[in-house]
Amino acid sequence: MKIPFKDFGYTIKIEPYTVAQEKELLFLDTYYPEYNDDILDAALDILKLDSKLYSKLSHDEKVILLYKYREVSVDEKFAIHCVCPSCGMPIETEVSVTNIVNKAELKSDFVRDLKRLPENEEDFQNNFLTNYEDLNIDTYENIYENISKYQTVNNFIRKFKCLSCSHESYIDLNSNKMVISSLSESSIESIYNFYENLIFTGKWSKRDIDSLLPFERVIFSSLYNESVKKHNEAVEKIRR
Repeated sequence: MKIPFKDFGYTIKIEPYTVAQEKELLFLDTYYPEYNDDILDAALDILKLDSKLYSKLSHDEKVILLYKYREVSVDEKFAIHCVCPSCGMPIETEVSVTNIVNKAELKSDFVRDLKRLPENEEDFQNNFLTNYEDLNIDTYENIYENISKYQTVNNFIRKFKCLSCSHESYIDLNSNKMVISSLSESSIESIYNFYENLIFTGKWSKRDIDSLLPFERVIFSSLYNESVKKHNEAVEKIRR
């Protein structure tokens, strides 16, 4: 299932990753020597995105794209564990990876999609307008006055409040370590436990499990655990 992703002004078709790829991403998170920008490329290679596509992307765009893969494969939200900088209490908060890209409110044939704001009026005329000669003065002044509304911006900052002291803090999602770690909510050990449970008890094959999507694995794992619980309760009743 290919999903069109258009937040960069052009379309990149992505698809949810499988459990086999999730496992590779976990190995990448555990054993890759450093969280430099190469790790983002390595993750996109695992996800089988054409290098001709991602080589054109900026660091921020690669991070955004990986969060999109996370959203369609696992969930749009994930938990973060941190410590309140004010009172030192441990905090678990949930953040969403949707709406990282805030689209421009206004569009115009005369203005390019802005990635930054103009430094001055000359910069505005030379680098932001597509056809300055056809603009009347009133339209020009209106555009210049509201130029920020023509800008597409990235919003990686998420706010959270400490329940103990009400101190408001911020989380920056623009982190190589955070985005790579977010790509799975499991551990390598838990995936191999899932293999053991469904291969030896459920008669699944490893290929069957590897082809699942991560959120499907979570659902099947929950159903399996519930089934085992009911079976154990039934056996206990018989013994009584």
